[in-house]
Amino acid sequence: MALKHTKKHLKNGAPAQSTAPHLPGSKSSYNRGLFSEHLVHKYFKQQKYKLIKHRYKCPFTEIDLIFLSPKGRLLLVEVKTLNSMKNWPFFLISPNQIKRLRRGYVYFQSRSKVPVDFYLALVLRSDEIKIVEDFLTFYKES
Repeated sequence: MALKHTKKHLKNGAPAQSTAPHLPGSKSSYNRGLFSEHLVHKYFKQQKYKLIKHRYKCPFTEIDLIFLSPKGRLLLVEVKTLNSMKNWPFFLISPNQIKRLRRGYVYFQSRSKVPVDFYLALVLRSDEIKIVEDFLTFYKES
């Protein structure tokens, strides 16, 4: 099942052609990112989560994947592709991106009638997936 994704455009305004998420060996970071999101979607789907939105843009940030859990919780997922787990929390997400993600999390908490969780899904080049629950707690508020 292909996921919907936001459209990228070339500098001249023409739409870019994308064959992702079908290219796991693609050298394009955009295509690899889409493929990683596809793998994470499959991972959560196997656990009975329902995909609500893909690459949802809220006023503060873009959320890669939004699911409804089997227990009725809203799950926001930030997906990152890594070459290895070495030093993974450092240099992975910039301080500005953390601020935007935290604001997005608060935005969803304030508008949701159900509890909201925010996970980080790390996808290694081997396509192994590691889930970090409540990952924003690793980063200090600034």
